[in-house]
Amino acid sequence: MTIHATGGDEGAVVGRPAAPMLSVLVPAHNVRNWIGETLESLLSQELRELEVVVVDDHSSDGTREIVARFAECDARVALVDAEQSGGAAARNTAVLHARGRYLAFCDADDLVPPGGYRSLVASLEATGSDLAFGDFLKFSPTKTWRPTAGWPAFQEARRAVRLVDHPSLLRGRAVWNKVFRADYWRRLGIEYPETVRSNDIVPMVTSYLAATRVDVVPEVVYLYRERPGASSMTARATTAASVLAYLRQELACAALIAEAADPGLSSTYAGIFYEADGWKHLSEHLAVSSRDDSADAQISETVAAIMALLPEFRFNRLAPSRRAVFDLARRHRLEAASALVRLVERRPPHESDHLALWTHALDGLRVSDHALAARDAVRMLTPVLAEQIRAGAETDDAELIRLVRAAESASDDDPWRPLHRLPEFEASRTVSDDTLLRRIRASRAGAHRLAHVRIERGRVALSGASGSEEVRLHLRTSAADGLVSVPASQRRTAEGASEWTASIGRSRVPVGVRLHLVASASGSGSGSGSGSGSDTTIVAFPTSVRFSTPYDRFAGFTVGRNSEGGIWLERRPHWALRGARRAARTLRERMARASYSLRRPVSSSSKPA
Repeated sequence: MTIHATGGDEGAVVGRPAAPMLSVLVPAHNVRNWIGETLESLLSQELRELEVVVVDDHSSDGTREIVARFAECDARVALVDAEQSGGAAARNTAVLHARGRYLAFCDADDLVPPGGYRSLVASLEATGSDLAFGDFLKFSPTKTWRPTAGWPAFQEARRAVRLVDHPSLLRGRAVWNKVFRADYWRRLGIEYPETVRSNDIVPMVTSYLAATRVDVVPEVVYLYRERPGASSMTARATTAASVLAYLRQELACAALIAEAADPGLSSTYAGIFYEADGWKHLSEHLAVSSRDDSADAQISETVAAIMALLPEFRFNRLAPSRRAVFDLARRHRLEAASALVRLVERRPPHESDHLALWTHALDGLRVSDHALAARDAVRMLTPVLAEQIRAGAETDDAELIRLVRAAESASDDDPWRPLHRLPEFEASRTVSDDTLLRRIRASRAGAHRLAHVRIERGRVALSGASGSEEVRLHLRTSAADGLVSVPASQRRTAEGASEWTASIGRSRVPVGVRLHLVASASGSGSGSGSGSGSDTTIVAFPTSVRFSTPYDRFAGFTVGRNSEGGIWLERRPHWALRGARRAARTLRERMARASYSLRRPVSSSSKPA
């Protein structure tokens, strides 16, 4: 049956069945590939008194024709032609035409499993609650998952409970996995706002807070489809207009929660914004390399307004980098926040402007006084710097120097001294940009790299190549407090480079100290043991070089690949000493267990009569 959306009660239209128990309201716009499957799932529900009101929102792909065929064959389907455009208007129109005692909302590309609505309606009939929640799954062409797995309120059936007693219900702010008492919905005067994004979160929070009693049904009552491509609303969520629209709806929710003045709800809602919905929308927008910045001022103002309504302790509990992103966003520094998200949080593939992004992010963190986030960022940056030294283009070297200077300022008080893990940057504050540039280019020209690694019981055998005529090998701690010379045999190649082999035995290495292999060209002055760094660089350990370390209790060394792309090794204590330590530890544990058994009181059931 086709109804034109003129408003008012359509209950008297000839041919429509008597007032049903449940009205399922379906806004539809250009969903011809899915609407048929959706309607079949709705019409197969185990409820006799059911109507499905589909509001066609000016579809142009044949959606309306498909719904019309269903309406001709099944009197439970009512097709309504929308007058206004937009999903919110379609939902509001559907409410006007609904005649059921209960209301449910379903998206036109999703599914409702058999028995889903029956479970929700039966619960409300038994308790008289205002609304009922059900569990749901999300699915895509490649996977299915349960978002509610970590939500305490959804772990068991709950009857006639209050929202304040189960604040995790706030996490489910979508409309589609619920059934509402129709008179309750209309008494509140709830309408969906006209917005391009998240038009259901304000109506849902409004209905949750006003409800005197709610039910939770543990059965899965809804299957949400995540569609690939750019046609779905989810796929368009990263645009500036979508993010701003979402944030404005979130601000209205934050005001409602603040007005409720319940600490549990406030804390839960802050977690939703900082760790889930708010973070997802903001970070996905900031992660776009060519993002539209025309709405930056409004986005920053709205983020600041939301954060002003949230408890401070939830912000302080965030990881340093995430806390910095939110703070930069509210301080109108979205470009720095974007750089931080792209580099630290998202870690995208190598981008052409990645050095400038790092500089921008570190400068933003330093100016905004985010010392911990800046420290973490520099620690993540050192592998990038190492790769840039080895394989960067000379045209990027000026930006590389600027980045090193920004990293120096950002890691002043870091006891880990991350820049010192790269020999080229030891004492970098005391040398000029020209000296740093000379070190970087000398290391790049040296092209020191490993080719083979073999681990034996008493030694580590290495071989590799260098672009220099002669090379000196050393072992160095990450703190750069000295160099240990490694003798190497060298052979000149026809191209003027050198190939070398080296063997590192126990006698050359202290026990329990992790050392890194570095190299310098002969005559550079770095072999003095001073650790000054000058022309010293890490010997590259390419991932293409395979090595294995099978367990051997008698092995004298542990070897691995460090985060800067080099090799580290550590001498183990003698096997006899390690065995003695294990035996002593086992003896202490047995004695502790025996002592506990003696101190434990004897239960009354074990006493003699």
